[in-house]
Amino acid sequence: MNDYEFKPLSLDYLDLIAPIEQAAHLSPWSKNSLSKSLQDPNHKAWLLKKDQQVIGYMFVMTVIDQWELLNIVVSPDYQKQGWGKVLMASLLDEAKKHQIQTLFLEVRRSNNAAIALYLAHDFFEVGVRKNYYPTKTGREDALLMQYSF
Repeated sequence: MNDYEFKPLSLDYLDLIAPIEQAAHLSPWSKNSLSKSLQDPNHKAWLLKKDQQVIGYMFVMTVIDQWELLNIVVSPDYQKQGWGKVLMASLLDEAKKHQIQTLFLEVRRSNNAAIALYLAHDFFEVGVRKNYYPTKTGREDALLMQYSF
């Protein structure tokens, strides 16, 4: 996990992240949604690269001294290799730099790997959003999780 680059994500990378978004999610953001988020002054985004390859990225929304993790993605080509841990550790470092007090996220109830990742980084469950995520056969609950600094 050495020799990677973690840096702010800009519109210059939109054409690289859009196909990853489509491949990585059941309900992916559109290219237009990614673009709008990158241009929103209340949003921040970062990119994780290694050897000029996009490993992953994430978006947060700022509300005063809180962040909400809107989207976190590890490219399917790099999943199950520890890159999710690198992204989460980098996110927590960025939050500290920005003096964020609380970080929130939603995660599919069925996404055991993501839930385990968040729990391993000291997030805890604070609620449930019923029928939050679309699925192929209906809707699925989201767990609302929180990290406090």
